[in-house]
Amino acid sequence: MEDSAEKFGVTLARSHLISTRVISRLLREAGIKEISPEQARILNVLWRVDISGTPPIPIGILVRETQLSKPTMTIMLNRLEKSGYITRFPSETDRRVVLIKRTGKDKFLEKVYADIADLMSETAYRGFTPDEIRRFRDCLRRILNNLMQCYDKHTP
Repeated sequence: MEDSAEKFGVTLARSHLISTRVISRLLREAGIKEISPEQARILNVLWRVDISGTPPIPIGILVRETQLSKPTMTIMLNRLEKSGYITRFPSETDRRVVLIKRTGKDKFLEKVYADIADLMSETAYRGFTPDEIRRFRDCLRRILNNLMQCYDKHTP
């Protein structure tokens, strides 16, 4: 049996907490004070979408992709919109759906965040072989899928 200090949830929570702190520090050191790690997670989803011609993303997809709660998502989107990084508007086909699109002001952040993500990977995987990294990522994806299925099953 695992020691309680080494249980999966504790280790994962501690890893998430420290990685968020490191990302916050790296963003500040890069001169980016107005973007939090949570806001960067939202922008990261939007960065995977080409700004020219791709349809806007429904908030529901952002919630699912970032795993942020709806109230936290609303607060983060308010801040991103106020800062001019995103626009929000209702869907033409379903007025209950709110869509999100990048404005382009975030373009410089995309490179900074990519550099930070690379540094985080280099740091986290220090001492791992390429095969260990691949196996770990595969296991982590499986864990994430299992947890998401559990979450979806128990979410109204």
